[in-house]
Amino acid sequence: EQAEKILKQSKYDIKKYRIKVNGKWRTYDIIVSTISPETIFNNEFGQLRWIGREFFKIVLPIKEVFPKNVYFLYYANNEPFTRIVEYKKFYRYESPTTLLILEIPSTKNKLYPMPTRKDQKIAQKYFNELPENVYSIGRAGSYRYSNDMDDIIQQCMDLANKI
Repeated sequence: EQAEKILKQSKYDIKKYRIKVNGKWRTYDIIVSTISPETIFNNEFGQLRWIGREFFKIVLPIKEVFPKNVYFLYYANNEPFTRIVEYKKFYRYESPTTLLILEIPSTKNKLYPMPTRKDQKIAQKYFNELPENVYSIGRAGSYRYSNDMDDIIQQCMDLANKI
């Protein structure tokens, strides 16, 4: 029953303020997108490249693994992973066990925009084509890695005030 309530967007006609939702075209006065700009423009100017991650979870039966005040570990050797995160400490969660996650670079998902001039130029073409009252925000929507959660929340608050 819950799955039936999930809205599934399949096509976008942003220039006409239309989105196909659950098989039916719907028109909107304002569209706020948090997905990749090439998706809402159906790859009109080409595919943007992304860096993804695969996450391997390890639960250990100990209170903490990393030293005090250390949440992330980065290594500069030939490890296949980017970093190891002790999420419990990152979120200040109390538990007798701890969770480590190894982040391994991948092309299977879109998490981090590719910071190259070529990709930034393509992204800018998409942003230049956004009609009035169509907003593309968040890390994926703005194609900017520098957007941490506090930046994204501020971006949303600023947009809410503007609208």
